[in-house]
Formats: sequence, C-alpha cells, structure tokens
Amino acid sequence: MSMEANHKTDTLAQYTAEDVYQILRGEIISLRLLPGSVITEMAVSSRFGLSRTPIRSVFAKLSQEGLLDLQGRKGTFVSLINLEMAEQTLFLRTQVEYGVMRYICLHPDAILFSNLKKNLDLQQQFADGLLPADDFYRVDSEFHGMCMESAGKLRLWQIIQGMDVHYARYRRLDYSTSGRTNTFSTLHQQHEELLELMKSRQIGPLYRSITEHLYSGMLRIGSDLFQNYNAYFSPSSRSIHDILRDFKIQINDS
Repeated sequence: MSMEANHKTDTLAQYTAEDVYQILRGEIISLRLLPGSVITEMAVSSRFGLSRTPIRSVFAKLSQEGLLDLQGRKGTFVSLINLEMAEQTLFLRTQVEYGVMRYICLHPDAILFSNLKKNLDLQQQFADGLLPADDFYRVDSEFHGMCMESAGKLRLWQIIQGMDVHYARYRRLDYSTSGRTNTFSTLHQQHEELLELMKSRQIGPLYRSITEHLYSGMLRIGSDLFQNYNAYFSPSSRSIHDILRDFKIQINDS
C-alpha cells in the first residue's frame, strides 16, 4: 500500500520537520503505513507543504530508527518488521519490568496504585468497545510507563520505547488479528493481575505473570503470521517457527 494511495494532501497548516517526523513515525508504528509500502519525498513534501530538503532529513531520521528502508534508485520503503529485534526488545522488557514491579512490591505506592486503577478503568472501556481501538496502545503503554516512573526508571523506559519499533508494530497486528475486544479484555485482565500482585506484595508469581503478559501477544497471532502476514517480516537467520518456539520456552521457563 503506497503513501500516495493512503493519503490526501493535508490542509495548509504550518508543519515543521519535527511535526512530519512525529506524524510519519506514528503512522508507521500504528500500521497505517504498512511494512513494505512505498513512500516518496515528493508525496510527503506535497502533503505537508514543505520542501524536499527537510523531508530528506526526516527520512534519514526514520531510517536510523529502522522504520524506513532507503534503497537508492529503487526508492524508499516502510521497513519490514524484524521479528528477531522484536524478540530481543521483549526479552529486555521482561527483565527490566520484572525488576521494576519487584521494586514496587517492596516499596508500595498508594498514589501509583490509584493511578493504575484509573488506567485499568480506561482499559475496561476499550474491552467494552466504548473507546476507539487505535488509542488502546497508548493507554496500555501508560500502565507500564507509570510503573517505570514510580521506580525511578523513566529514562530507561524512554530508551526502551525508542527501541520498541518492531515489537510495537507486532503488537498492532495482535490487536487487529486476534479480535480487538477479546484481546483488549485479555490484556486488561493481565494488567489487573499485575496490579494485584504489586499491591499484595506477591513477588513469587510476578515474573511468570509479566512474562506471560508481554509474550502472549507474540503467540496469539503466531499461526496468522504464515498465512496472512509473512510479507510484513524481514528475512531472519532463524525461522518464524523457531522464534515462536523460543517464546513458548520463555514462558514455560518463567
């Protein structure tokens, strides 16, 4: 799906290069621009009313993040999802978030627990189909971000978010293919369990709970990867079958 087919020219607002970067990054992460789709400087320049020089710098920045693939004369493409990178990020998140939630168990914070409960109330509205599905990713991430900030690890969370581009897009596939209402309900229940474990200071089952929560989305759409979405993923030194098998091992070992 090309950008030309996806978008009409935006209204004549005053956009900066940073605005364009944030908009395009959001559209790639949310899969409004699909992996492998064509994107051109000319189309983006026309859309936002900027010259091609700042657009070129935006493309370079997105390329450095692994979101665009600049192939010279062949053109520029939205990068394919690197499943191995998604798995590496997920492994890191599991270890870090377990450490953070263990810290919260040992140093409970009533204000944090109150804010997490408000977040869960919002998640329930997504599960009930009362809020637009596209906003769930933000609310889900806020749950984890509040825990990181409470433990004094907000900068680390920001670094992880910057690395999260491949896993974030995989998660969007999970939302769209597994049945949004069912997926949101499952994620809401998992977040509730995590909150209850932190409030009751149950460190023992915490590692398995956070592991199952973070890895469950990777497994929910496993069969669909081969049938419907194989073209969205970059070639890997390991097969998708092997990577998904490792996900299951990670959960079983937790």
